Amino acid sequence: MGVTEIDETYFRAASCLGANDGQIFRDVVVPGAMPSIVIGLAIGMGICWMALVAAEMIAGEHGLGYMIWEAYSLAQYPLIIVGMFVIGAVGAGMSVAIRFLGHSMVPWQKN
Repeated sequence: MGVTEIDETYFRAASCLGANDGQIFRDVVVPGAMPSIVIGLAIGMGICWMALVAAEMIAGEHGLGYMIWEAYSLAQYPLIIVGMFVIGAVGAGMSVAIRFLGHSMVPWQKN
């Protein structure tokens, strides 16, 4: 998706300036697709985090999802709240890390 949104003018300009296919890929395609790649990383990380916790609740023997499910089964509500806060903190930390990575990979894009 990111590559299809690159303006055709950039490809033509690179070809007119004598760039070969490898140079076009390195200097036009990768930088042009990088914003979409960073967005895909952020969305994928969120989905993976939700799937991991859900899988731990269903079939795990360790992890935050398992801990929350066991606390729910034993009516230990404070432990459930602690697990929810830890999940939120880890998710926020991952989000900050991906945002930092995105800013370093795509410095020309504003938020």
